[in-house]
Amino acid sequence: MDLTLRETLERAGVWESYKIKHRIIERAAMELFDYSEAAQHMLFQDLEMDSEYVIQEYRLMQGIDPNYSTDHDEEHFEEWLKDYVENRVTEVIGYLYHNFTTENGEIILYRAITAPPTWVAQGGLTSRGLGIFWSWDKDAANTHWGDYSGNHETYLLQGTASRDEVDWTTTIFANANPSYEEEKEVRLNDNATIIILGLYQLNNGSFEQVDIGDLAGESLPV
Repeated sequence: MDLTLRETLERAGVWESYKIKHRIIERAAMELFDYSEAAQHMLFQDLEMDSEYVIQEYRLMQGIDPNYSTDHDEEHFEEWLKDYVENRVTEVIGYLYHNFTTENGEIILYRAITAPPTWVAQGGLTSRGLGIFWSWDKDAANTHWGDYSGNHETYLLQGTASRDEVDWTTTIFANANPSYEEEKEVRLNDNATIIILGLYQLNNGSFEQVDIGDLAGESLPV
């Protein structure tokens, strides 16, 4: 006889801890929905202004071949776009929460930058803010505006931030927007701080850890 999830966890003696954990997850996920309306508004405005991608999606869903027709009902498209935006934001909120990696309740984040080889030795980690644009996925952290002139190196920062440090409206918007979703961005507040877990330097196609001494575990401004 197949056991239910509850029966399986009860036999393993972990049902109560499972319930507690998932109540916490549910509450935290619901907190993200507080930002849903603002994120939807931001996304709707952005897609309405530059909506070629979603117009193509709309035409395909309405059975209109985008290669042969540019026709679409503006009023119907606007209603469809509202539904599209609401669904995208709702999906992204759930996706974000369940895909974040956390440590001690804080979100693990990554940021790739370019800097001279002497950057660390000259106190680069503390000479200025580390920046507000991070990614929740290490593989998605890229140097989008990096300086590749001269002998600049590529570095990968790893840190943690509390949920209170995150600009959730913009983060949800960026992950729901088809133009930016691959960046898997987490936008931090301007006055946020981040605890540095490690620094890695790209060498022959792979990242090698850089010794940052006493700065490991320190909280630094962005």
